[in-house]
Amino acid sequence: MTDATSIARLQDKMLAAFHHLAAKEVDELLRAAASSAVEKGFTYMRHGGIVQAINLMLVPSFVTGAQAEYLTKVSLAVKRSVEALYRAWFTNPALSTLLPFNETEEEWIRGLRRESPASEPLWYRLDGHFHMKDALWKDRISFFEINSCAVGGIHYSPTADSLFMDSILPVLRGHLPRLPQLRKNPDLREMLRELVVRHSSALGRKAHTLAFVEDSTLTEGITEGLYIVDYLQSSGLNAVLVDPRELYMKDGEIYFRDTVIDVVYRNFELSDLMEIDAAGDDVSAVKRAFQENRV
Repeated sequence: MTDATSIARLQDKMLAAFHHLAAKEVDELLRAAASSAVEKGFTYMRHGGIVQAINLMLVPSFVTGAQAEYLTKVSLAVKRSVEALYRAWFTNPALSTLLPFNETEEEWIRGLRRESPASEPLWYRLDGHFHMKDALWKDRISFFEINSCAVGGIHYSPTADSLFMDSILPVLRGHLPRLPQLRKNPDLREMLRELVVRHSSALGRKAHTLAFVEDSTLTEGITEGLYIVDYLQSSGLNAVLVDPRELYMKDGEIYFRDTVIDVVYRNFELSDLMEIDAAGDDVSAVKRAFQENRV
């Protein structure tokens, strides 16, 4: 059986199981899923600060182990290319047309980069598409965005997996024939924690204290920051959720209140930071974090 065939059959089994449920059972399942979504932070803040549950697909998309392995190899190849391009941009003028920053942006970027004993920790999500049920799926993979800051999904992805596996799948099991082994995706929150510890250690900083920095004045967008910080704290990492305006310099160190910050995760674009700076707010601590390769 091919990857494409096995996925198609699995989704057909899921759909057939839903047909065995009474309408009342489906309604109860949807209400329970929405309630769990709010409880677990699977939410989005609409315009005006209204927080709502994200609707979860009751029948998710699946990939096989072989597909996941192949996608990993392709993604790592793209990752190496992205990192090589980024680092070469600073010394190769011919690459300026590939990364066409305006004059002000380029001035900021060049002013924020300094030599460091550790490589810059580049954390990003590759947005792509492929037809997992297509027999020729390997030939039809396409990437359309390198989402390299304010990366969404760090909390949403493992939470969606848990909502399906813990809340929805148990309801369906009584109507499903024997299923193949289903596994959750790797937990991106744990991957982020490991990256923070590894990078702060490479810089000689032992406390590994992370400031997850995002603009607290926004009234629309993803709500992941608080839940990511909660997870990191529960896993033993020192982590705080802060606004970029709340960081300050003292005695050569970056502080939030009375806490020394080792590493910064920026949940904003550089243009956002430039706008905050232009408005007259102090972002010197964030600039220092960039210059010391701590972002």
